Amino acid sequence: IDAGGLFRDCLTQICMELQSPHVPLFLPCPNARHGVGITLDKFIPNPSCNSELYLSMYEFVGRLMGIAIRTNNTLELDLPSIVWKPLVGMDLEVGDLSAIDEICTNAMKTLLDNKALLEKGVDQDIFEDVYCLTFTYSSSDGTVIDLKPNGANISVTWERRSEYVSLVINYRLHELSAQVGAIRRGLVSVIPARFLSMLTWKELELEVCGSPEIDIDLLKQNTTYAGCNPHEPHIKYFWIVLEKFSHLERAQFLRFVWGRSRLPVAHKFTEKMSIDSTSISANHLPKAHTCFFSLELPRYN
Repeated sequence: IDAGGLFRDCLTQICMELQSPHVPLFLPCPNARHGVGITLDKFIPNPSCNSELYLSMYEFVGRLMGIAIRTNNTLELDLPSIVWKPLVGMDLEVGDLSAIDEICTNAMKTLLDNKALLEKGVDQDIFEDVYCLTFTYSSSDGTVIDLKPNGANISVTWERRSEYVSLVINYRLHELSAQVGAIRRGLVSVIPARFLSMLTWKELELEVCGSPEIDIDLLKQNTTYAGCNPHEPHIKYFWIVLEKFSHLERAQFLRFVWGRSRLPVAHKFTEKMSIDSTSISANHLPKAHTCFFSLELPRYN
């Protein structure tokens, strides 16, 4: 009998595969690939996946997001603001690009900073020889594109730096528009668009994904007990061990007992975890029933 455990575990597995090398729909963001910045765990849509087939797959991802909201089943998707903001109709800013590609935004700032260039010994006389730039740039997947018609044959001069930087930033902010647009189409097929317009991007992320940090106090508040009580030694030991777990270990425990790797936000925590010590022997390992968010925990000495 599946009372939800297999469904939740299936959603978790889908998210793992979406953010793996086996499926081309999502790529580690440039910050993750280069090991810079603070958002090293984020994935972005693949800008090269723009065929009708791939866009239909992104629509499916959007429908999954809508199902996650409707059913209170969180998705373990690590997506940055450059994806979430367009889903709720918010404008993108340079900070959103920096959050996924700090090297790009820092390089563009340097190109416009005369003082920084002069400190490197670069002035307008040697700028072109030092940088050798044309009106092209690499997308997030490494594909080189023209920023303007015949851009590969147009040199970036000292005087045209500002135009070049503007074109780069504009392109990089909107290079994922087709993929994110498809995700939004799938999302609004399940969730009314007017509901999305009432949310900030962070609120939508919480609705879809829950919190990436597993709050043990929140889990405690949403736990019931059978055949034991929270003051018994083996229950106290259980919570002490759980609090000492790393984030990964907590996620693995949650998947073991519930078939998902994240907790919902507090106001959507409708299903409580049950710890049952009624009949399981201390000679056995703990036993989980993911369909019912239940853990059989022996009375260990």
